[in-house]
Amino acid sequence: TDTTFQSVFVARAGSGFGGLGDVKGRNVVLGSKDSGQARILPLHYLAEAGVDEGDMTLRVIDSDVGKHGDTGRSELDCLRALLDDEAEITAIGKPTWDALAADGGVDDLEVFWTSPEYCHCNFTALPTLSDERAEPWVEHLLSMDWEVPEHRRILELEGLRQWVRPQHEGYRSLFSAMETQGIADSW
Repeated sequence: TDTTFQSVFVARAGSGFGGLGDVKGRNVVLGSKDSGQARILPLHYLAEAGVDEGDMTLRVIDSDVGKHGDTGRSELDCLRALLDDEAEITAIGKPTWDALAADGGVDDLEVFWTSPEYCHCNFTALPTLSDERAEPWVEHLLSMDWEVPEHRRILELEGLRQWVRPQHEGYRSLFSAMETQGIADSW
């Protein structure tokens, strides 16, 4: 569903951070170990920028573990740690940031770096699910129409206007991050 998802690095407003290199030597809080947007990919982007875990004081908040990416609680916990001056920097999903910003809940904070787009959510099935069973279900999802009230309610619950087929290329950064971090086999 989320083919243009992004992570954002957040700090207190006016902190002066200009990019990921500024994370070196700072207190950082990241979300749950199974959160692509709030931990796995942020660590990946930091490593790409030359910032390793040992280059910062890292605290992790493992709330909502086990939901494999649906870890909104840890993102909010990280923001709370930032607001309570328990950390200088955090990373969360851009949709979380956008929702809070729309409600005026982030006035004391600012985004100082935004990741490239990546794919975030999909439905996955065991290989034992037959095409004869899977395809009608997929076609039903793809045929949902925003203008049909019964469909709109389901789409709204997922935060989207339509279902799309997965774009496997959009997961490349997540797969790479999981491999590098040694967690690819744990899922």
